[in-house]
Amino acid sequence: MGLLLVLPFFFLLWGCGASPSTPLRATSPVSEFLPTPSEVPNPERGFASDSYYPDEPALDASAKVREARERGFEVRLIRRTYYLHAFAGQDRLPQSFLATLEGDLESAKRAGVKLVLRFAYRPEENRPGGPTYCDPPEARILAHLRQMGPVLRAHLGAIAYLEAGLIGPWGEWHSASPEEALMDPLPGYQEGSQPPCGQGNYDRKLPNQKTLELVRALLEEVPGKLVALRYPMAKAKLLELEAGGPTGTYPDASFFTPLTPSEAHGGSLKARLGAHNDCFLASENDYGTYYYDPGQKQEREKAYWSADALYTVMGGETCTPSPYVPPGEDPGRYVYESFRRFRFSVLNLNYHPGFLAWLRATPFGERSLLEALKRDLGYRLHLRRAEVDRVRLSLGEPLSLTLDLENLGFGSLYNPKALRLVFVRNKDGFAVIRPLEERFFGPPAGERKAYAYRAQAPEAPGTYALFLELADPENPGDPRYHVRLATQTEFKEGRNALNLSVEVR
Repeated sequence: MGLLLVLPFFFLLWGCGASPSTPLRATSPVSEFLPTPSEVPNPERGFASDSYYPDEPALDASAKVREARERGFEVRLIRRTYYLHAFAGQDRLPQSFLATLEGDLESAKRAGVKLVLRFAYRPEENRPGGPTYCDPPEARILAHLRQMGPVLRAHLGAIAYLEAGLIGPWGEWHSASPEEALMDPLPGYQEGSQPPCGQGNYDRKLPNQKTLELVRALLEEVPGKLVALRYPMAKAKLLELEAGGPTGTYPDASFFTPLTPSEAHGGSLKARLGAHNDCFLASENDYGTYYYDPGQKQEREKAYWSADALYTVMGGETCTPSPYVPPGEDPGRYVYESFRRFRFSVLNLNYHPGFLAWLRATPFGERSLLEALKRDLGYRLHLRRAEVDRVRLSLGEPLSLTLDLENLGFGSLYNPKALRLVFVRNKDGFAVIRPLEERFFGPPAGERKAYAYRAQAPEAPGTYALFLELADPENPGDPRYHVRLATQTEFKEGRNALNLSVEVR
């Protein structure tokens, strides 16, 4: 009969390098682990490369990964923005564009990365003497979304999440065209006279019924995926409109209520709307991301976004050469804690270059602030302890497993993982996979939780090492999309070693 023990401390630090044919000698059904001190590149989190259509007519995802690696970044995400101004006057998108979209998603899968998608019609603001970009009519945008839907649904495994886009310059929901009125002006702000389709109209970002219909349509074409909004006010207003509230007014305070654990990860509008901030730390209000004037509304919006992002996604970019830091604050600590407060999972690698240089040059701990962000952006799941209730099992007998997990990162898992216990027989590598949980999100950012499971032992005798898989349900057979724990243990073929073994007889 076999025994089970905790591996010696030096072996844990070395990384559990035993081969499948090496039997594990153990004295306890418990393993305890130390966290990995450095970055653990993982799917759907971290710094993201950037790509724009039509400037880049087709996405070469592998080239983007190589370019980032040359700069010292292991990217697992690419934000791909599609500027559709060439099609804004057409009721149907050309087949050539749909083929491009499909090719880009396939390129992402070949490279083992996912895309953050944004579709927009206005690549910049309207400026005197320059081209005039206008929002298309609502019906045309809806028709375009229906055309893209089959392509998106066929490649959901290549999509991390979407940014709402569609309206205003850069798809950021400001400067909406007054002619189409896809959004309403924010009360209390005088926008002044505007040229056709608006210019510098930053206050026109209050959702109305047309906005709600566009967001609903986008969500419908990507079942299960999150759609990130540019402003916390926008999410609150969409929820108020869904509840039958008035248009043209600042949202009632009751709609700035963040997601609760029971609401999280569901199919409701509230659960499927995430966030992106494209001017993070640019000013006290992040250049209008929050309510413009300091006071109760601004603070409510900040607190709302921070708490709500615990169960969704927070992404975005910086837009200034250096961060806004209030007087008297330590710059490095303030910036780091701001990223933590708003639970950032994704940050644009390419913008703003000055801000990125500032991060690299700012000491933080033993290294730079940039290295700290590489490590802590997004989820960072650490397995503190794994325990089984027995080390000797009959064929097919149930085994109880307890996992003590802690999330050390800024953000949380926002797409579910398939949690599996894998028995690997030492003598020949024969593997038996037992599902534990099909929609696993793990502990939210900054939290620790114990998980208890029962799994059936293999029906073939032998001594088995135990491994944990956190697989992507949409890419179940591709270990590049499996989650690696931020734990000092072996990670091989997408499996995390639990440093435990059982004998099945």
